[in-house]
Amino acid sequence: MFNVRCRDEGVISSSLKIKPPVKTREGYRIAERASRAFLSARIRETYRLALQSQLQSELLAEDYQKVTRLSYAAAENTHAKTKLS
Repeated sequence: MFNVRCRDEGVISSSLKIKPPVKTREGYRIAERASRAFLSARIRETYRLALQSQLQSELLAEDYQKVTRLSYAAAENTHAKTKLS
């Protein structure tokens, strides 16, 4: 996968590269961290969409909906727990 190779090689694709509005050393460091964060977010989203597509094609519609509801409920529960901490 292209994005994973970019991350592993320490390369940021031009579509994710942020140009700092403040042209200082600190501005460039902040922009670099933000670009790497966007790359990580893109990798997570790509994996999520691939898994979703695979589940949707392999499960019956009713089972897919049940799995989706359960995973969203688990995510909500985790979010509520971390929010209270």
